[in-house]
Amino acid sequence: MMVGNGVTNWTYDTQPATVDVAYYRGLLDQRTYDGMQAANCNWTLVPFDGGASLSSACQGYLDKLSTYMYDIDIYNIYAKCWGVNAS
Repeated sequence: MMVGNGVTNWTYDTQPATVDVAYYRGLLDQRTYDGMQAANCNWTLVPFDGGASLSSACQGYLDKLSTYMYDIDIYNIYAKCWGVNAS
């Protein structure tokens, strides 16, 4: 079996996975990640509601992550970004 896009469950494989991968790949600093954990941020609804279900603290963390990853191709974080946000 081949999988082109590994998303099999939109609830868990999108935003929650992005946060963890960003942290484990060094794209997200320890303080921010710890803050996300302390605030009990639940990212599972973000793909469906655009973040409306998040607390203001968690929304701030998500905004920070988005800023960090603005010029990064999420499918190949080590390559030049040729996507929408490419400069």
